[in-house]
Amino acid sequence: MRAKFEAQKISYITQQLEISPEEAQVFWPLYNELKKKKDVLNAKHRKLFKALKNNTDSLTTKELSKISDELAELKVTKAQLEREYHYKFKKVISPKQVVRLYQAEKHFQNMLLRQLKGHGARNRHRGNGSN
Repeated sequence: MRAKFEAQKISYITQQLEISPEEAQVFWPLYNELKKKKDVLNAKHRKLFKALKNNTDSLTTKELSKISDELAELKVTKAQLEREYHYKFKKVISPKQVVRLYQAEKHFQNMLLRQLKGHGARNRHRGNGSN
């Protein structure tokens, strides 16, 4: 399912940016590079929150301080990464396309959330016997 969403996202972004084949050859490797780096940061984030789940009261102040510091550093690192790739994108696509990229990512995310919410609502209705 994740691969399906990624393919839809790529198609949607490509359409919204109206990038040429030449731009696409340079843009998509950069975009995928950023995605991989963000995936690593998100995995670390999930791991830290998993450590906190149901354990907050049993962790020492020192442990909580360390985890909270790591969470803050992940946010900073992610912001720095976003800034770095913003400038890299501007070297291969126009500023207008960069803005469209941000809009397309946000719009796609919202569409996906609406689809998932709708899918969940349909499943709940099926589960209680009503159609």
